[in-house]
Amino acid sequence: MGFSCRGNCKQNVICLMIIIVIFMFLFRLNSLLISKVRFKTYIDKPYIVDGKFNVKLKKEHYKNKDSAVTPRNRSESIVKNTHIIAKTNGRKEISKYILAMIKAIQQSDKTAEKKVNVLEHIGCPPVPRKVNGVEDLLCMPPPVFLPEFKNPCWYSNERRLQCLPYFQIIGMDKSGSTDLFDKIAKHPDVLKNDGILQKETMWWSWLRYGHWLKTRREVQPFQRYLQYFASAAYTIQSHPESRLITADGTPMDFWDMSGWVDIPQNNGLAEPAVITAHLIKHMNPRVKLIIILRDPVERLFSDYFFLKQGVMTLEGFHSEVVKSIEKLHSCTKGSSSLRGCLYNRNLHLGLNARIHLGFYSVFMKDWLKVFPREQFYITTTEMYSQSPSQILQEAFDFLDLRKLTRKEVDQFSRAERQHVTKNKDNLGQMLQQTRDILERLYGTFTKELASILEDDKYLWKKTVQT
Repeated sequence: MGFSCRGNCKQNVICLMIIIVIFMFLFRLNSLLISKVRFKTYIDKPYIVDGKFNVKLKKEHYKNKDSAVTPRNRSESIVKNTHIIAKTNGRKEISKYILAMIKAIQQSDKTAEKKVNVLEHIGCPPVPRKVNGVEDLLCMPPPVFLPEFKNPCWYSNERRLQCLPYFQIIGMDKSGSTDLFDKIAKHPDVLKNDGILQKETMWWSWLRYGHWLKTRREVQPFQRYLQYFASAAYTIQSHPESRLITADGTPMDFWDMSGWVDIPQNNGLAEPAVITAHLIKHMNPRVKLIIILRDPVERLFSDYFFLKQGVMTLEGFHSEVVKSIEKLHSCTKGSSSLRGCLYNRNLHLGLNARIHLGFYSVFMKDWLKVFPREQFYITTTEMYSQSPSQILQEAFDFLDLRKLTRKEVDQFSRAERQHVTKNKDNLGQMLQQTRDILERLYGTFTKELASILEDDKYLWKKTVQT
């Protein structure tokens, strides 16, 4: 006799219970499948929920303090950070979403295809021109330097000595440039300037165009730049028999060309033909250039906690890194190449994690198109941390400074370090998933830099924490 849900009451109750159990099982199975889809959706597309675009979540993505999005479902206790998918062999992988953006950014680099940028004769109008109050420096006559001084100096019409820097430390931010400048300036023949920290004039990359970090300042003319070296010029003039020199140590000069739109020779161009390097060479063609470069991953970590532009947590740093990659990717998706985006002022203003500073090879190629390699002394933060006396002596030799005893150089190198970022020390190391993303982002460019400079130390295989 077969079972049927008809007839007496007892059979009906049993039938109902079986139906309820089956329904609960199917409901639970469906919930598990939906959670799995949501978990992956939050990782790959944080603004998509259940297949639909959620404007509110996108707004939260840019406002949330500790992560790109805080999931409002059962995966909240599992997902500490968006854009990272499930673990493989105990290590979190980068999501396909981020990998696709990084690949697109790298493919947008067209600098290898460009010919060497050699400026032809520049036609200048009879009346000096300005763009947004910025002088046309290439159409201003360069000074004629006096041979009796080692430093590039000349007399003004009022018989007052004016000077430009004998050398410039042009980069990089949060790489030890302040400490290196301070220790070089301990040499008795080196004079500091009258800028910030007696080191940075901020002129070539910022104040010449009225720029500041994320604000505006008054545009400064070339004569104002010379005033930063007025004290040094007075000392040099007072000791004509000496071989005194002065310097500029502005680390933004290496990478920040965002004022290029106000250079008349760039009028109508999508990206600059004339950059800071051309302007410096026009006015000071024999200047010596020093660059100290740091592992771009560690540089960004230090930079973020120094400037305090976002939430001061490891998760906050990770969130801002992802946002910055998204914004750089968005820029390169348009008509701009990577180089055009790296020199884009609007992009700079929108990034709390300044990832654009880490594409060293792009900047290096631009500078080497203007100045010969022998006018550069380039080292790394890591080498400077390991062997400060050696690096300091190499810098002295590069600048053709008179010899000091080994004891004197060692004493200079042991002086207290300048401008150390302490905010990050209490947080420990950056999240491994953040490091993985940044190493993937910068990898192609560090390899290119090592090839350009013919030195594997710029691969940063073994990073020293500084």
